[in-house]
Amino acid sequence: MEPHNIISRSMARVIRGSMTTNQKIRTIQFINLLLSVFAIYYAVTTGPLYLLILSYLMFVIFCPIGISVGLHRLLSHRSFTTTPVIEKILSITSIYATVGSPIAWVAVHRSHHGFSDQANDPHSSYRNGKLSFRGILSVWTGYGSPKVKIPISYVKDLSRNQFQRWIHDNYFKLLLIPVTILFFIDPIMGLFLYSLPATIALNTTSVVNVLGHSHGYRNYDTKDFSTNSWIANLISLGEGWHNNHHGAAGSYTTQKSPKEWDLIGWFINHIRTG
Repeated sequence: MEPHNIISRSMARVIRGSMTTNQKIRTIQFINLLLSVFAIYYAVTTGPLYLLILSYLMFVIFCPIGISVGLHRLLSHRSFTTTPVIEKILSITSIYATVGSPIAWVAVHRSHHGFSDQANDPHSSYRNGKLSFRGILSVWTGYGSPKVKIPISYVKDLSRNQFQRWIHDNYFKLLLIPVTILFFIDPIMGLFLYSLPATIALNTTSVVNVLGHSHGYRNYDTKDFSTNSWIANLISLGEGWHNNHHGAAGSYTTQKSPKEWDLIGWFINHIRTG
């Protein structure tokens, strides 16, 4: 990236800053994974299985709503419009999925669409045009992911948004302060209201990124390996029709036929204003 003016220099710092936080985010994700194993063991062995149901409901808020509705279809693709209040709520909700600030996530996702399944794709399961274990591992853990430079223009709109800049600059405070307070009040609730749902959200996005480029059928003749996977769709509640999405990224729904159900698109249809 070679910024040529004050605005672009500021935006470059935003993108670089978001990338340097990746290791911290991965560390939190790993801690959540360990805590989630304990949470599942606790629920299964002591009997309060309702806690698992509670965690799944929080997962729906974090992932299908926070990530898929907020970060993905609204902020990344602007496939629909909604009220400023709802947009801010969706952005804040996405924080607790622990996948990075909206600016950082959108930058990476737009880069994914720009170089889908090519060498500069920041999260592809393919290496040299072939599905590989190393690629799958990089999607899940970040280990071995290509070092890519994300063009400033990819997040120019969000980096000029004062609210999004505030979230980006204060991301770890907004994430960790409420979570720490929750664990201090009730560690069990911390496990089931945050750690386990965040872990499920992370693994759900990884399933979509892998199976959505390797399993299923294709409706669109795209230049990548995107596919429509019923397995990924069942887990993600609507993101599995990935070839449909790559073929028509500007659509707020991935449903192209009656059998291709999309609960995320159904939800969007009830909050969109255009």
